[in-house]
Amino acid sequence: SLGTEDSYATQGINTETVVKTAALLIEKTGYESLTLHKLASNLNVKPASLYTPIQGIDELYVLLAMWH
Repeated sequence: SLGTEDSYATQGINTETVVKTAALLIEKTGYESLTLHKLASNLNVKPASLYTPIQGIDELYVLLAMWH
């Protein structure tokens, strides 16, 4: 089922992985071009899967600011 595939896809995807990948994307394409869709694509997961490790794009921006 799709639910099972999603759970397998999100294994290893945690907040740190999401933030580090987002930071790499920003370095490549710029802060303004960061979207959850692009981030999910780079992590090989569906965009909805990102809402487990983060609450949304606003939280991601806060985490990025704290990480740098």
